[in-house]
Amino acid sequence: MKVGLASGAVFPVGTTTVTYTATDEAGNKTEASFTVTVENAKPSNLVVSGPASPVQQGAEVTLTATFDDDNIRSAVWNWGDGESTTTPISGTSITATHKYSEPGVYSVVVTIEDHCGEKTSTHYNYVVIFDPNGGFVTGGGWIDSPPGAYVANPLIVGKANFGFNAKYKKGSNLVDGNTEFHFKAGDLDFKSSAHDAMSLVVAGHKAIYKGIGTINNRGDYAFMVSVVDGDLKGKAEADRFRIKIWDRKDGAIVYDNQLGAADNADASTAIGGGSIVIHENKALTASTGKKLEVADQLEGLSIARFDNYPNAFSDRTTIRFAFDTEQSFALEVYDVRGSLIRKVATGKADAGQVYEYELDARHLAEGVYLARLITGSKAQTIKMILKK
Repeated sequence: MKVGLASGAVFPVGTTTVTYTATDEAGNKTEASFTVTVENAKPSNLVVSGPASPVQQGAEVTLTATFDDDNIRSAVWNWGDGESTTTPISGTSITATHKYSEPGVYSVVVTIEDHCGEKTSTHYNYVVIFDPNGGFVTGGGWIDSPPGAYVANPLIVGKANFGFNAKYKKGSNLVDGNTEFHFKAGDLDFKSSAHDAMSLVVAGHKAIYKGIGTINNRGDYAFMVSVVDGDLKGKAEADRFRIKIWDRKDGAIVYDNQLGAADNADASTAIGGGSIVIHENKALTASTGKKLEVADQLEGLSIARFDNYPNAFSDRTTIRFAFDTEQSFALEVYDVRGSLIRKVATGKADAGQVYEYELDARHLAEGVYLARLITGSKAQTIKMILKK
């Protein structure tokens, strides 16, 4: 007689004792036993690969996982947007696909489980989803550079100025704009030379983009800018700014005011002055697709093709304008004493399109304000009345 697992059974992980009892015709018995130890290591060498470049919103993202263990039962892919996929496994490699409905920078967690219940997880950083029609970002001002940000001398602190704009070129996945960052105490003057294609991600009150540039007009550096527009968070909060600069040759970080934070972490350094504005893309074209020649075809836009509505207003107003020819522009708001209140937008406007920008005035005092639209050939000013 045998006590233990039945013949042909699978031994579980751990130590199992099997005992045999032999009985002769006179009823004499003797026993013998042995142990079987089954060891099962966790799945190992889990490596995930995916797209090297950002992926357009709505397109299919494919990730592949490889591993050494041939005892794997299933994989769970947590895509970072609240959705997950479970896939069975056959062999030592598996592929999964997913479509993201919102732009963003996503960290994907892959967990594989073997037939004995052991699990191993790893992160894939990052899947970048962009929307070339999803708006653009501008900003200018300064931050207090924190200790540790300037890696060459972590003790140096002080005021650091920034200015930037980033926007997709019309009908393209190329990012247009420029980025400058000056940290006087560290003798660091960074200027962008190009922005990475498809790198601009605008997601609600957050935006992020990448590119390359020089420090003090020398070298070959990469950079990443991440910002938060406090006015878009539903309550009064400071705008926030982060810039990370590193050497493209060896990856050594030169400057990062959130040193050690993940690339997709929200910007956390509040700006000390200036503003950051994430603009919703509201360009409107005529139904015929032709250039607009008559002012009253522009949905009531003033004869000067530059106005705001409503006017007067109590908390918000929309400033809008259109040009007959393509123009580079800057849109700014001043108080009646001539002090700059906000740099609303800079960029290039196409001919025959209406551009709209919302001015959030909830934190402004009641009074008269001036919106100024500047191009290469002229400047226009309109009076806006804030009544609370």
